[in-house]
Amino acid sequence: MSEKWIYGLRKDERIDKEDEISYPFIGIQIPMTNSQYGYFNPSTITFDQIKTNIRNLVLTNKGERYMHPDFGCDIYRILFEPIMIEDIKEKIKINITKQMNFWLPHVIIDDIQINMSTENTDKNIVKISLYFLVGQYDKIPQRLDFTIIAGEK
Repeated sequence: MSEKWIYGLRKDERIDKEDEISYPFIGIQIPMTNSQYGYFNPSTITFDQIKTNIRNLVLTNKGERYMHPDFGCDIYRILFEPIMIEDIKEKIKINITKQMNFWLPHVIIDDIQINMSTENTDKNIVKISLYFLVGQYDKIPQRLDFTIIAGEK
């Protein structure tokens, strides 16, 4: 009987920050920084690369990714739409959920919290906390935070 493998791990193993993959590099971390490998700092840990993939998806506007015009969550575009704050929050949640389900189906969204307090709204700042699980065997939600300042990228 063959074992089921998901992203380099057996299906009964949990993907932790410390899990090393048997092959050397599995992706590129963002933000790009100068490392011993040049400006493309490689990932060797599955969990770190998953976080980088999520960050890349959420912070990209549709049309920015070459050959993938539907890749991205359009957060920056949504912030400038003339709608109420609660509608903006809901639209951001829907876009993130829809895009994550399509581009990163192995990542399960547990919760999305959006902070658009009056103080932050006046400064065009949106804070997003994304709680997620990796695969069906992960039991503890991980958290990834984004601070988005409208007009900056």
